[in-house]
Amino acid sequence: MYTGVPPVPDHAFVRRLREFDPELYVEFDRAMERFVIRQRAKALQRPLDVIVVQSDDGDFRQPDSRELKALFGSDIRRISLEERQRRSADYMRDYKDRQERNAADDLMHATRLDKIQLVKTYQRAANEGKGTSVGTFRPVRPRPHGKVFGKEKEQ
Repeated sequence: MYTGVPPVPDHAFVRRLREFDPELYVEFDRAMERFVIRQRAKALQRPLDVIVVQSDDGDFRQPDSRELKALFGSDIRRISLEERQRRSADYMRDYKDRQERNAADDLMHATRLDKIQLVKTYQRAANEGKGTSVGTFRPVRPRPHGKVFGKEKEQ
């Protein structure tokens, strides 16, 4: 059993390990006299040992990129670089298509809504009145009340 001051793992390794999975951490195990990468287990009382860091002949060594490579290779959720590039290219293509469709819809809606306003503006510019002849609502004509000269009251 190791009784001295425990060695400290490399800070760059610890940072990369936390970037990979925040639930993983590395600590020195005095009984095994080795570094152990562990995972915090919420359901269990104690953490789970993931990897015991040792050299090929079983001696002590500092954790390095070999452990990270083993973790990356065993992670089934991790996707390859080609797959990530393909997904981002598909996303950007879909985004561009959506933007073009939205621009076309905006133009169509703007021309439909502005049609009445443009007709009224042209009629005013051509001095053709207030532009009420082309309206969205039918004009209400007042009905005559009482006697109309030359005609009888319609009922």
